[in-house]
Amino acid sequence: MVKMTAATVLPFIAEIFTRVGFVCTCLFNAILIYLTAFHVEKITGAYKHLIILFSLICMSFSCLEVLAHPYLHSFNSGFIYFSLNDYLGASQKLLRFFIEAYSGAYASIMCMLAVQFVFRYAILMNRRTLISSFTGWNFLIWILYPSSFGVTFGFMTHFCAQAEPYSDDYMKKELYGVYNLEINETARFIVIAYNADGTMRWFNLIFLFGSMIILGFQYAVIIYCGVQMQKKMKKEMANFSVSNGNLQQQFFKALVVQITLPTLLFHLPALPVLFTPFFNVSFTFQTGFIYAVFSLYPPIETIAFMIIVKEYTNIFRKKVLRRPSAPDFRKRSSDISVF
Repeated sequence: MVKMTAATVLPFIAEIFTRVGFVCTCLFNAILIYLTAFHVEKITGAYKHLIILFSLICMSFSCLEVLAHPYLHSFNSGFIYFSLNDYLGASQKLLRFFIEAYSGAYASIMCMLAVQFVFRYAILMNRRTLISSFTGWNFLIWILYPSSFGVTFGFMTHFCAQAEPYSDDYMKKELYGVYNLEINETARFIVIAYNADGTMRWFNLIFLFGSMIILGFQYAVIIYCGVQMQKKMKKEMANFSVSNGNLQQQFFKALVVQITLPTLLFHLPALPVLFTPFFNVSFTFQTGFIYAVFSLYPPIETIAFMIIVKEYTNIFRKKVLRRPSAPDFRKRSSDISVF
């Protein structure tokens, strides 16, 4: 158990963030799944399945975060990624698995964001071959896509960041001095840029660069699809009906918010963590608070989505507040495309 000191206040706060994030994620995503499955009319077919699948991944991510209780500490030319879970009585092997699965779920979230951008791109650009890949059994492709990257991310954590004698010796005093934890009794993964003789630790670098390549690829897909969709909407907005045009804009804004939140909450703050070891400077910093902040992403993203896509707020207004929904302005059934 981590002894409460001035240095361990942040891990304590991080645990509060994690548990609040878990409760809020389960609550709001359960509401989103229920409304999407049984009440929303304009979202049908593949897009309905994508929303539900994304919500389930977010719930799994938050559950694994509570189980793994991951924390990160940067020290000189490396960092240690370890579990602060002391309430399950679980073995180190199981806690390491939770950390690996948590890392994989995080990668799957980013992949699912890319998949949603691809789907909206296919609809707006009328790419029929791409649209067909979201129908019937072909939809399995878009389930396997985030799953494969998630498994890859988890395997990279397992094989390329595994603790060994040199890395344990490097982090042993720091872990005990800051968190009062014995390194041999802590479920951990360690990344260090250099060996004692100054040579690169290539298996650790594979983890770092592999992670950046996986995430970078998702961002490349998102940026390309986003730019193309923005151009298309500016060009074709006059050809849309009022209802369809508004709905297209709402979906696009929701996607932009979905990718902006993790970028600001996690990826930009995490960049220094990934690159600092290469500079081999002497410093110590509790970078694990970044993970605590990211735990708030799933519920914030879900709330933002339901606010931006007006049909959800209309359903809430009608079913819960018992007030008339906002005007819909639907003029004909063809206003609603395949969503």
